[in-house]
Amino acid sequence: MRQPCQCGKFFEPYVKFGEATQNSHGTNVDVAGMHFRPNLDGARTEVGAGFAYGCKHVQFHADYEAVNGPDYNIPWAINVGFRYVM
Repeated sequence: MRQPCQCGKFFEPYVKFGEATQNSHGTNVDVAGMHFRPNLDGARTEVGAGFAYGCKHVQFHADYEAVNGPDYNIPWAINVGFRYVM
């Protein structure tokens, strides 16, 4: 939910949640002469939170997320961005 102010500013917090499933069906990969089978099959959960802020010509956002699954784990990831709008 975006909350605009009278001077054109806004602050928008958010949360996100997702479930994903990967099935490789025995696919093999060749990279730089090396042969391997990525084994990331299964389900994983993705959660995160962040905010967006903007005023007349400037927008800024920051985001944190974590992903967890049986063979796939990203304990944290941070994304920040800035945009100047003419």
